[in-house]
Amino acid sequence: MTIILRGPLVQAASSSLPLIGALATVKGIRSQLGIDVQVRWPNDVVFTGKKLSGIIVETKTRGNEFEYALLGMGINANFPVSLLKGAPNSTTLLEIIGSPVDREQLVCSILAEIEQLKELFLSAGAQGVLDILERYECSRGKRVKVTLQDSQTSGIIAEYDELSRVVILQSDGTPKKIDTASVILAEYANG
Repeated sequence: MTIILRGPLVQAASSSLPLIGALATVKGIRSQLGIDVQVRWPNDVVFTGKKLSGIIVETKTRGNEFEYALLGMGINANFPVSLLKGAPNSTTLLEIIGSPVDREQLVCSILAEIEQLKELFLSAGAQGVLDILERYECSRGKRVKVTLQDSQTSGIIAEYDELSRVVILQSDGTPKKIDTASVILAEYANG
């Protein structure tokens, strides 16, 4: 599913949209299906450490003007996990629940959550959304190797510095701040 987002709020939150999309997906799945899914930084939804959904964002500008953002959300839904060849740490809603889900109801639930998170961002700023995210995320304390445009780093995710940035404690103990928008790949040890 892809959602087109416009307006000054979207521009202000563009680097946080992958996490906002993952959080809306988690909240939508939890409210619709009662499954204990979690957000895994920078843009995944997981169930017991297995990837269930990924979020991708693409923005469009014209000159210095922000036009829109495309929020793409891929959810592994009504198919067996055996079709996810080459993705051993993934799962599907069918695998978790044991029966097909009503995708239309699930999409409506996720869209409602996006709207609520948008309103929260408008009223309380990024910190309001971060407070909600921290209830549903599972990344803190996990070992991760992060590939950036021109480098790699690894360590343990210590905390969210902002909605769009985490602090990773590297092996020598030094903290490194990583912006979500700069991540090409995040590989977690043990899923």
